Amino acid sequence: MRRLTILSGRALVIALLCSALNVPAHGAEKPALTIASFAGGFSQAQKQSIFDVYTEESGIDIDVRLHTGGTSAFMADPENKVVPQVVALDLGTAQQACTDGLIIPIEAEEVVRPEKGVTLEEDFVPFGITDCAVANSVNSLVIVFDRTDYPKDPPSSPEDFFDLEKFPGTRGLRPHPHSALVLALLAAGTEPENVYKTLESAQGVETAFRMLRSIERNIVWWRTGQQSVDYLATNIVTMTTAFHSWAYRSRVMDGRPLGLVWNGQQAEVDVWAIPAAAGKQSLAANFIRFASDKERLAAQSNLMPYGPGRRSAFPLINDEMREHLPNTPEHGDAIVWVDHAWWREHGTPLAKRFAVWVAKTDQL
Repeated sequence: MRRLTILSGRALVIALLCSALNVPAHGAEKPALTIASFAGGFSQAQKQSIFDVYTEESGIDIDVRLHTGGTSAFMADPENKVVPQVVALDLGTAQQACTDGLIIPIEAEEVVRPEKGVTLEEDFVPFGITDCAVANSVNSLVIVFDRTDYPKDPPSSPEDFFDLEKFPGTRGLRPHPHSALVLALLAAGTEPENVYKTLESAQGVETAFRMLRSIERNIVWWRTGQQSVDYLATNIVTMTTAFHSWAYRSRVMDGRPLGLVWNGQQAEVDVWAIPAAAGKQSLAANFIRFASDKERLAAQSNLMPYGPGRRSAFPLINDEMREHLPNTPEHGDAIVWVDHAWWREHGTPLAKRFAVWVAKTDQL
């Protein structure tokens, strides 16, 4: 495993770059780092909470390149052919990229600054420390409903999503086995920590599909985050699954009277990684060390409704934003952390069966 050197101070950063370029320190150009991050409000919040602060403190400029997810993050700039030195990725992409050698191994104990009294594993969220990546933020799939539809006794659990007698109406679902089968098992009474083990059994799979069939005539499929909340706004559905960030936009920015069920949420981790094809890997590791500090993660979560990748950041997040963050302690621990490695190993037959079932529901 290649060892990454952690630098301290602007002078050492410049010395490192000069050494790589074989130029004297006094003649070095101002150092820069190219970072690929998700397009939209995500990268805008990162610019204010992380990138600009890093530049101010280190003197290192950051060139932000936007991507739309997946392997597009690794693409070289068509003009200068530069591969980004740091990439923000979803966990599933990062795990596959690590297996394929597209990103380098990271020894978290050497790269991440620890908190006193806790180990990194205790401080970071599940899947927050992997062989090749370090957690940045948390997003989640939740149940969302219009409060005006259920003013007295609103839904509060996955079971309620499937209870058409107590909560009549249509249901919005993403046509994706990862989320639908997990939600169905939670509604059947499976504990969050046992979901994947249960899906490994034939009986567990049958239970999940039986639950889904119980509401199949009431399902409306959504395929984009915008659709999920728009279907609620236009009364196409009365309850839906949705990414919590889209619910936040609709609820806080558009003023819609939406309620969220955090119980049984399905959380995913976004991470920082270092492409194997890029240069400046030690400088990239220094940036990840800075960006994964609790202060930076808290500053980021104060600007956007994504949870921090480590628990020690929560005391630094203001109360107004905490209620919108998926992994805040106030929302409890009934969370299913999406295990992409499990899905790669077990998911193919489930995905095929699920696709057949979705096609049938479209004909009902």
